Amino acid sequence: MINIQRRSANDSELSQLPEGTNPFRYITHEIGSNFFPEFSRFTTALLIIFFIFHLLIAIFCLAILILPYFRRTKRSRWFYRKLHFRDQSGNNVYRAPLFWVNAGLLMTISQLVVSVASQSFIVINLRWKMSVDYAIHNPMVPSLGLMIVGEMFTYWALMHCFVVAIYYDQRPHENASNGVARWTVSPTLINLIFVAFPLGVVVTIVLICAFLTLDDHKFDLEVIKGLTILGNGASTWDKLSVSTTTADEKTQLMLLLLEVVSEAKVINQNGNIRLDIFIKLFHIVFCVVLALHCITFLVFLGVFGMVVRKFHQKRSHSTLAMSNFNIFRRWFKSKDSQTTSKNQLLSKNEKMISASNRQFLHLLVRTLCIISAMITSTIVFSIGVIKTDDILRTPKWRGIMVWLVTVAGSWSSIPIAWQCWRIYQDESSGSSTASENSKGSSSEDKSDAPHKPWQSDSDVQEIEIRLDSTTQIQQIPCAEP
Repeated sequence: MINIQRRSANDSELSQLPEGTNPFRYITHEIGSNFFPEFSRFTTALLIIFFIFHLLIAIFCLAILILPYFRRTKRSRWFYRKLHFRDQSGNNVYRAPLFWVNAGLLMTISQLVVSVASQSFIVINLRWKMSVDYAIHNPMVPSLGLMIVGEMFTYWALMHCFVVAIYYDQRPHENASNGVARWTVSPTLINLIFVAFPLGVVVTIVLICAFLTLDDHKFDLEVIKGLTILGNGASTWDKLSVSTTTADEKTQLMLLLLEVVSEAKVINQNGNIRLDIFIKLFHIVFCVVLALHCITFLVFLGVFGMVVRKFHQKRSHSTLAMSNFNIFRRWFKSKDSQTTSKNQLLSKNEKMISASNRQFLHLLVRTLCIISAMITSTIVFSIGVIKTDDILRTPKWRGIMVWLVTVAGSWSSIPIAWQCWRIYQDESSGSSTASENSKGSSSEDKSDAPHKPWQSDSDVQEIEIRLDSTTQIQQIPCAEP
């Protein structure tokens, strides 16, 4: 029996097993501990905490999606709108409109998908250690792919909202030669970048994850065959250990063991080939995801830099306008009505500046959290590129990667959920304001109130571009505090 044991193992470690040890059960145990390892208490506790965290985030996002249907309003949820830019004469500044997607709706749905996928990812990894059969039939690649897709799509939806807010609040300078407004970037290019590229990212990640899942399924089939053969070998080995087994039966059982060993060698070779292919595909997936994530990260930094620049421009112009008003204010002291009106205007501007500063501070906090999440994801994907082989072969690195992926996907959940809630509140307040105005506000009050494009039910919005230097502080649609 020792000879058969050593022939079946062909491994120095197995050859040192004490006599009477079932080598087939030992190999089965090693396969389970290497490919489906048990996590440490720290990793398990961390995964449970993040499962509860994502459960709360998912409930919160679901509530945001459901609440509008319980409000007494005739306004419907819109998916996208067209923003047409026209000059004072009514001519189109650009041929193509700027497509404006409902970032609040898309971000809420994306975050809901990320949270549900994260819960699925955590449950699958926690149950892997309980049952090898469960681990084989429940791969984690689809959940991981949904987490990555949802997170990136959320970032692009937020960036698109920033860009549309900048364009909607833009007031281009007059061209002295022909009086035509000039923009730095055309709406067509914005549509191409912020609509086509995110869809391309989603399609790319879905396809590579689908190919990876198919190859993982092929590897799992080899593992199932190997475990079945090892199970037959283990039962045959146990029969050999029974004292009542006759010599003829032992001879037949030993022949069966030789067949099991031969089949196990073939399965082992095929399994190693499939594993090598799977590792290469996983490495490619990490490389592609890392490249797409770095592009997203750089674009996000650039877009947020534009938001910061726009905020400082509006703030400096508003401060200058208030200073000019204070200088000439004494000229109108004899006119009580005008003085009262200007005092009210000054107070209104001060309140708007204060609200804008508070709004920008909250936006900055949320953005810093999102940037931290993107940096963490970059580190995780970089580790995946460098340590792909260790992650798939070593239990220690697999456990580290599991909780790192979970942490990276959780960093941005709170600021994104906060952002979705602020957008929902702004849309709700816009709906209430529009309802109050329709019930009986004066025409003067209506003209003074800043118009927000999401307060209209029309799918087409027209924006008039004034070729002057007038500036006005407006709230950014997706940057509410």
